[in-house]
Amino acid sequence: MNITGQINRYREAVRQTWNSFFLGLPDDVKFGEATEAFGGVIKLLFDALVLAPAAVDDQVGELGVIPFKNLKVTPQIASAVMLNRASPRTPYWDEPCPDAFDDAVFALMGVFDWDSYGFIECRYLMVRVMAWPSRPDLVDRDALVDAIYAKVECLP
Repeated sequence: MNITGQINRYREAVRQTWNSFFLGLPDDVKFGEATEAFGGVIKLLFDALVLAPAAVDDQVGELGVIPFKNLKVTPQIASAVMLNRASPRTPYWDEPCPDAFDDAVFALMGVFDWDSYGFIECRYLMVRVMAWPSRPDLVDRDALVDAIYAKVECLP
């Protein structure tokens, strides 16, 4: 089942919630309790806007930590993918993505933005490489996929 629309609504809800209600908080609040609270809010949004409509058990993954193996992300073009240098994840997303990635399987982990405390866009989907028969050295790496070039499907 194609859930790209639900993912895009979730991205917009996260973006709008942070930028409209959390961004303007004083730094001492924003960098403390508000950040923790926002983590809870995005989980609730994900459960309500993505998992519940797709009838996915919320115990199958954890946002940003454990991939949702049944939520498959398919990039439409190789330039939309930024692979992380290593596993476990580092702050560097500059590993070149091979042009041939038809056999790669990416599982959704959540949304990503470069600035966690400023104005956010939620432009990228964070994914994990679950399988890549032609490039087994890249399995278990995290990657960012530009959401406008991504299709997201819920697998049974």
